Amino acid sequence: MGPEEFYVTNDRYYRTGFMVVIEMFPADFHWGYLLHYKDDKASVAIDGLRGPNGVKVSPDWKYLYLYMTFESFRVYSIHSDGSLELKQVW
Repeated sequence: MGPEEFYVTNDRYYRTGFMVVIEMFPADFHWGYLLHYKDDKASVAIDGLRGPNGVKVSPDWKYLYLYMTFESFRVYSIHSDGSLELKQVW
């Protein structure tokens, strides 16, 4: 992990217009996702998320912490290839 490899959240599908407002209501829209960026390529690490807007990697690079505005706080273990495994949900 570092400047050449990182994770980033996208908390909404729509950027402008009426649907932005609809997405913010407590409805069952799961259009957010977590991206993994490595080797000049971005890939979706997790999709179908509802309001992911905070992500942090542990100092030892073993865990990823994901905050979901409307749902939960999640902890994932990070595998050597960058894939994630859900470990705990609060």
